[in-house]
Amino acid sequence: MPRQLLFSRIPVELSVVEFDLDAGEEIFLTYTWERGQGPDIQRTGKGPPYMDLIGGFPGQLTTHPFGLRLGSWLIGNQMRASESADAHRVLGAARSGGAPQEDMSVLQQTIAELPAISTHEEVFTQTFPSYQVLGQQGCGDLTMNAWNVAYVNNALARDPQCAKQIPFLVCLPHEPLEYRAYSCLVKWKVSGSGKQRVTIEEVRFHRRDQVGGDTSKMVWVRYGDQWLPRGEQIELAVSNQQVIRDGELVPIIAICHQFGDLRHILRMPNLNPEEPLYPGEHSKPSAGYRPRQLFGKDQFGDIWLGEEALLDDPTGNLLRAALAGPVFVDFPSGAGERLLRGALTQAGYREVASALDPLAPGDWRFVRRSPQVTVVELHFLRNTYSWTMLGLSRDNRRLLSLACAGTPGRTGYTLQQAADFLRTAGAHNALLIDEGADVFQRVGDTNGNLTDLVPRLRRRMRATFLFARRVGGQEAENPEEDPYGREERVPSAEAKPDDPGRTT
Repeated sequence: MPRQLLFSRIPVELSVVEFDLDAGEEIFLTYTWERGQGPDIQRTGKGPPYMDLIGGFPGQLTTHPFGLRLGSWLIGNQMRASESADAHRVLGAARSGGAPQEDMSVLQQTIAELPAISTHEEVFTQTFPSYQVLGQQGCGDLTMNAWNVAYVNNALARDPQCAKQIPFLVCLPHEPLEYRAYSCLVKWKVSGSGKQRVTIEEVRFHRRDQVGGDTSKMVWVRYGDQWLPRGEQIELAVSNQQVIRDGELVPIIAICHQFGDLRHILRMPNLNPEEPLYPGEHSKPSAGYRPRQLFGKDQFGDIWLGEEALLDDPTGNLLRAALAGPVFVDFPSGAGERLLRGALTQAGYREVASALDPLAPGDWRFVRRSPQVTVVELHFLRNTYSWTMLGLSRDNRRLLSLACAGTPGRTGYTLQQAADFLRTAGAHNALLIDEGADVFQRVGDTNGNLTDLVPRLRRRMRATFLFARRVGGQEAENPEEDPYGREERVPSAEAKPDDPGRTT
């Protein structure tokens, strides 16, 4: 059974659980088959994140939290009634509050689809009935953000456009695979020895139509200065940012370009909160302090100082500079000094009066460059957030799962602080997996009952990891086409004795 290595409730819930690969404890990925290629969340910094509305007319967008989860499977079997009740409650409030018709349409669509939506737990147990579920955690970035790719080569793989089960690449259609190498958690198919192997590797992917149906060439693993095709020998490969490499924390500057949501690493002040930003700010009795006029339109969602400039920089150098020292940020369109000062103060930043004093993290000041132009000089703070991570011990025999709660900018841990807990617990290599409201960790007891060790904020998610163990000594349910791939594999001629793709 999984072993609890660390658990704390102060200042926030933090849990590290260990799974023993030598004891037959395995990792699987379930993904919402219908959403295996998105759509993704898009960000401009000039408004809240948005997505093409699933089931809407061409070009229709949604920013509604329920709209962003349309079509996604439920996490567990017992969550359907609660999700439906919440959707009905929010719909009632929307109707009485005069919400836009688009929001009510999203909620109605949610209520209509919930009775037939699958659950990750149910799909897994139906696919692998001889396995006992030991735990579960989110993989919510997959198909929601760039730089997130998975290759699934077992019975959980489904291509909605193809009737038969084939290895499937779970990623966004516009993901530039040919230009990127990914840090991946790789679960190898078991060789004749029967010993399960999981490693963290540098991987490149190709789509099926690029390799002429040769699935071995869908996944390439770097070995020294070579790239070796290993798609047929891999059961599962899932990418995300590597936060521990060879026992050392990876500097955030080295991986920051892989983040779509920059709030995860920078504490960006909110220019459009629901509360007032300065004394005397006008309030609308029916809608509080929103909308504010920013970027030329009424804004009903959060707007983050600096996000537009950081996202607009094609090189990514401004983000790296913002992580290393103070940067100059233009006033967002519609924002004046009172609003900016209020937002910075609410976010815990300190105004510096001197024009010459060096700025420390958390310091800022206005800098007048001409009679018409004033900018903000700001030394960003690192943000606290909720996190989930997966790591491996030095010998790759123990799989470690970390999850921790957090309130952005208030309580919890920064990314590197959380990663250091995982390193201390024994992770030699590790990947960040999820952030924010997608974070949860469920762990089972000896009776198979799953308990939330880190609170769950959502009931629906595009993808999850499931940890499980075969019980009763049963073999695979389909011996003709073993989904687990235990048959002996012949190594490639170019494989070296210590090649991660070898099977001896």
